Amino acid sequence: PAIYLFSEESEGLARYSGPLVDTALTDWLLRHVSPAMDELSLSSPASQQYATHFFSSKKTKFILCLPGSADDVSNDDAVSTWTRFAQKYRGKAIFSYMFTANPIVDVIDYFEVDVKKDLPCIVAHHPGHDHRYKSWPLRGQHLHRDSYRFVDGVLTGRIPKIARSEAIPKTQRLMVHKVVGKNVQEVVSHPHKDVVLAVYASHQPASK
Repeated sequence: PAIYLFSEESEGLARYSGPLVDTALTDWLLRHVSPAMDELSLSSPASQQYATHFFSSKKTKFILCLPGSADDVSNDDAVSTWTRFAQKYRGKAIFSYMFTANPIVDVIDYFEVDVKKDLPCIVAHHPGHDHRYKSWPLRGQHLHRDSYRFVDGVLTGRIPKIARSEAIPKTQRLMVHKVVGKNVQEVVSHPHKDVVLAVYASHQPASK
């Protein structure tokens, strides 16, 4: 027997080649079928099921992080705008939103979202390369424009991913500088200098 999934989205036709057991087939379906946009939370069995579906998908994911809760009318315009983005980029990415009154803590930690300074903002994840992205704080009057700039920038490669990094050193030696993930691109791309870069893991002294 063979199982095929016909999709209206970019995949077209997908064939299942795993074992015919419930768990494996369910996992395959969750990865290939895009969930509709909804709120991300773990407050009920239904929301937990939606979160599992959302995070299992192999598509690029965008999450709008909003302050407060779903009861705050000030968030209505943002959710409405976000719904239009979900329709515009259907087939290219999947979208959801999350309120900080009822957050998924792992998401906040993974994207290094400061709930006091960064909100509202958009975070994104590319599962194929494990690349993560975080927007600048979004301002009400420019919400649509800035959201479009970020979403389109992530999908086209114009927005840089978050680099895993130690803190940038506050002081440097005169001749030999220590660079980290957050500033290595800036240092090695200097147009008028040749750079010799020694790469090592700080937690593994033997690699230095």
